[in-house]
Amino acid sequence: MMKNLKKKLEQLSPESAQKNINLDILQNLIIPVPKLKEQQEISSIIKNIFNQTYLLNKKKIKLIDLKKSVSSDIVRGKINISLN
Repeated sequence: MMKNLKKKLEQLSPESAQKNINLDILQNLIIPVPKLKEQQEISSIIKNIFNQTYLLNKKKIKLIDLKKSVSSDIVRGKINISLN
């Protein structure tokens, strides 16, 4: 879909060293849009990904804090490690 749109824009843009697309070209351009149900499904998937990312980042921060705490306890001698 995007490749076709790119080709169409390239065909419509005037020939020059640098292709420019003006408002006259864009006003008559038909851009395909998914149906509302599909848009909602896409939105739901993206929200789910953002939520999972947020939760994973929270876990990552907790693990980093735990690592710092354990490292500090090891250095202070609060935790003994045997190297057998």
